[in-house]
Amino acid sequence: MDNMNSTASKRHIDPWMVAIGTVFTGELISILTSAIAQMGLIWHIIMVTHSPLSTTLATLVGFIPTALLGPFAGVFVDRLPLKAVLIGADLSIAIVSIPIAVLAIVMPNIPVWVIFVILALRSLGQAFHNPAFNSMTPLIAPKHVLDRLSGISQGVQSTGYLIGTALAAVIYPVGGLGAMIGLDVVGAGLACICVAFTRFADTRNREREETNGAGEALRAIVQEALSGWKVIRADKGLFALMMCDFLFTLAFSPLSALFAIYAIDYFHAGTTGASLTEVSWSLGMIIGSAVIGITGLFKPRWLSPVVACLVFGVGLVACGAVPPSGFIPFIVINTIMGLAMPMYNAAITVYMQERIQAEFLGRAFAFFTALSTWALPAGLIVSSFFVDSIDLPLWFIGSGIAITVLAVGMFFSSTIRSLK
Repeated sequence: MDNMNSTASKRHIDPWMVAIGTVFTGELISILTSAIAQMGLIWHIIMVTHSPLSTTLATLVGFIPTALLGPFAGVFVDRLPLKAVLIGADLSIAIVSIPIAVLAIVMPNIPVWVIFVILALRSLGQAFHNPAFNSMTPLIAPKHVLDRLSGISQGVQSTGYLIGTALAAVIYPVGGLGAMIGLDVVGAGLACICVAFTRFADTRNREREETNGAGEALRAIVQEALSGWKVIRADKGLFALMMCDFLFTLAFSPLSALFAIYAIDYFHAGTTGASLTEVSWSLGMIIGSAVIGITGLFKPRWLSPVVACLVFGVGLVACGAVPPSGFIPFIVINTIMGLAMPMYNAAITVYMQERIQAEFLGRAFAFFTALSTWALPAGLIVSSFFVDSIDLPLWFIGSGIAITVLAVGMFFSSTIRSLK
């Protein structure tokens, strides 16, 4: 009987499951070690400069390459073999990080401008990696499991970031920045090995017209990048959902930097409370991702981003209404909002994977990433003019009302509801 059960279980392990498991394992390792390195670089800037402005600039430096060059990176994702793009992106991140690991040993106080350059170059590697990774999944797995795989992917990212951030707090005082960067190099190498051993058929049409000269080649790249935008624009439902994501990010981004301050200044919970705020959010995302991985998204699927948006809107209003003695309810609400986040991200990812032809996916995901990336600094810049003159609870309530109105608008939008 045991032999029969063993044989039956083996029959249910399809080749695509092995391939996806291998790729996701590499992704988890890469995200975990990248989170350690990223935290190390940020902490180094804080320790050297003690300047909030420098920390903010470091965050923006990490956004700019993806925002500016992302759509053009998508062209090469669609032109080249996906394995080559993923391995090249991971290796490039490792290669640019190696000099910092060496410098950290011989020069403890590395100039901040060097860290800025490294952050920008690492971001450029991510501009290629993210659209390539999202384009690979529908080539490996059947369509009926894409929503669950998207949830699992969100969980992998959240888990890697949470564990990586926790490990960074242990490694930095002991091994310093050099050890943290060294781990990232090792992690990138392991991720490359996982991708190299993943078997799948790259069935995309990658044929391109030959060009003569640099001018023609540049025009071809621009035209191909614009064709990715045209594909998105032609799908009215998907385009509307992306615009709603931009508005959501615009409204929520000012608060992303205020949760820790809210825990310290409003609830008087100290740095432990600020850390608990981050952990509860990540924990909520992991739980939400696990639920989607097991059950899939809502049916109809367009309800998922609407419900997620509504949970955020109501949750933010509730956070603003909680009295200073209500830190525990604030943490509970924060966890619930973290749980809702994967529903939004997974829905957009699956719609793109299902509705856009495989040969355009790299450019489509690159445009979407660039659009979301621009919304973050835009929201932060706009809020910087008012953040000091408005009480923190009012910020939460105001943003929550705006996001709630957006959720209601999405629910009654015939364009959103037309998404099948």
